[in-house]
Amino acid sequence: MKNAPSGRDESEKTMTLQPTLKVFLIALTIFFSAELMASAEVDFEKGVTAFKSGDNESAVRYFESARNQGMDSVALRYNLASSYFKMERYDDAKAQFLLLLEVDAMFELASFNLGLIATRQKDPDAARD
Repeated sequence: MKNAPSGRDESEKTMTLQPTLKVFLIALTIFFSAELMASAEVDFEKGVTAFKSGDNESAVRYFESARNQGMDSVALRYNLASSYFKMERYDDAKAQFLLLLEVDAMFELASFNLGLIATRQKDPDAARD
C-alpha cells in the first residue's frame, strides 16, 4: 500500500522550486530585455542607412520603432527630428529639437534647426529667437 504524501513533503518541494523559478524568471527577463535592445539598435542602424539613402519615410519608421522599443538617446532624437524635417513634418521635428535643447552639446544645432523650421513655417519672429 502506498503512503500518502504528507503536506510537509509538498511544501518542501514548493520551497525548493520557488528560488529556481525566480532565477528562471530573472534570466528570462534579462534575455528578452537584451533581445529588445539589440532589436532597437538594429532598427536605429537601419534608420540611419535609410536616411543616408534619402528614404526618409523608412528612416522615420525605423527610428520610431527603435524609440518604441525603449531606445532613448541623443542620436536617436536628432536623427528622428532630421527625418521628420525632411518629410516636412515640422511640428514633429520641432518637438524633438526642443528636447535636444536640454543637451548642452546639442543646444546650438537644435536652435539652428528650430530656426529652419520657423522659417519653413513662415514664422519670422520664432526664426530670430
